[in-house]
Amino acid sequence: MGTTANWAVGGFSLAAMGMYTWCESRRKEEQKGMAAAVIGMKMLNEKKARERAAEEAAQKALEQAREKDKPWYKVW
Repeated sequence: MGTTANWAVGGFSLAAMGMYTWCESRRKEEQKGMAAAVIGMKMLNEKKARERAAEEAAQKALEQAREKDKPWYKVW
């Protein structure tokens, strides 16, 4: 019975170490993927911010041009 218990504990320990190693490698792969996703999202947000700023500048320029084209004598 002692030999069987020793084999059971040894088998469990070996399986636990194997699963820990496998899970650790999967976790590291996922961490790398998440880091790449965060970088991608930052780049996307920066691009959207630049586009939004350019759109606001164009809108402001258009508004100024409209104000410039208005006759001075018209109140409304």
